[in-house]
Amino acid sequence: MRIHQYCCFALESTTVPASDLTAWLGVPPDETHELGSWTAAANVPPCHAWLLIERGADPVDRQIHALIRRMNPIRSQLISLCSDHAVLPVLRIVRYFQGDPAGIAPRGFDEPLPKAWHLSTPVLEFLVSTGTELEVEEYAVTDQDFAR
Repeated sequence: MRIHQYCCFALESTTVPASDLTAWLGVPPDETHELGSWTAAANVPPCHAWLLIERGADPVDRQIHALIRRMNPIRSQLISLCSDHAVLPVLRIVRYFQGDPAGIAPRGFDEPLPKAWHLSTPVLEFLVSTGTELEVEEYAVTDQDFAR
């Protein structure tokens, strides 16, 4: 089974544009979404978003740690921003499982699957201190889904 995955830290708001979030934090995002900036009516972002993203073959926990390392220097600004404005911080984990899940051999209770991940105490402390919500999306996909 193959996994395609990414993690992102998002600041979302229906009233505060991503450019204002960048100015407030003093850190440029990897991506932004502006409310109503997409052309197809079905794909209109439901909010403004400021995003830091980690992609690649690293396990999810390493991607999360990389995001938190990037965010730690501005933790106090995040706490202030999210308490003073209509801004929602979200840690989003998205994983696409491609192939046959039966291909993973059973393991003992103390041996996690190679696709498992966890949140360490420092990560949990960061999420709690900034009021960040955790959102996990996992999808089973076929080879044809990735051909598109």
